[in-house]
Amino acid sequence: MAQEPTLTYDRRENLIGGTWRLPSTGRYDAVEDPYHQATIGLAPSSAADDVSDAIGAARDAAAQWSATTGAERAEFIDRIRVGLESRMEAFARCWSQEVGIPVSVARAATAGLPISSLRSSAELARSMPWDTEMSN
Repeated sequence: MAQEPTLTYDRRENLIGGTWRLPSTGRYDAVEDPYHQATIGLAPSSAADDVSDAIGAARDAAAQWSATTGAERAEFIDRIRVGLESRMEAFARCWSQEVGIPVSVARAATAGLPISSLRSSAELARSMPWDTEMSN
């Protein structure tokens, strides 16, 4: 008999402009385990206002981000990768329950591919020539 699911995903806020905020709707959507047909978590049910605020925050951050060097960007990307690696098993187990796939597959798809992509992105940020002078 399969083990009953436990609540594994409970993020009730949206990260907007560096601040965790409750959805403007005050509502949440259930995250379902398809095998047990049980709720395993809650996610914010966000509205257009939340999306507009997130887009505005991203636009505000773009100027500061565009002024960073390749080395600074690589450092930031590496911190994200390390954080993802440290929580890889939790992500894999949650996604396995949410979509009904084996943990080994979830481990590779949920964290393995993004970790590899982040590692490559950091390497590119370090090695790319950011300033190139062009002449006619």
